[in-house]
Amino acid sequence: MRRDLGEDRPLATAPGHVFRIGEDDDAISLLTVACLFFWDCYLLAPSGELALFLSHDEFAVVHARNPDASIGLERRLDIFGLPVWVDS
Repeated sequence: MRRDLGEDRPLATAPGHVFRIGEDDDAISLLTVACLFFWDCYLLAPSGELALFLSHDEFAVVHARNPDASIGLERRLDIFGLPVWVDS
């Protein structure tokens, strides 16, 4: 999947992926794969205002500098059916 997104390096060498504006579908696809395979995964907003941690233990933690910034992300996480904690 990462090769299809333009990344040829192995995960050990490049353990992350940067998505640009307009690549939302690709980002959601990779996030969904991480959930399906119970991989630990971080999603970081470019602004640094918001971060998401998905755990292999089937929960999510939203880190937000501003509590209001996490509301939209919490709603989007409902599709995964994970318990979500907010840390701001």
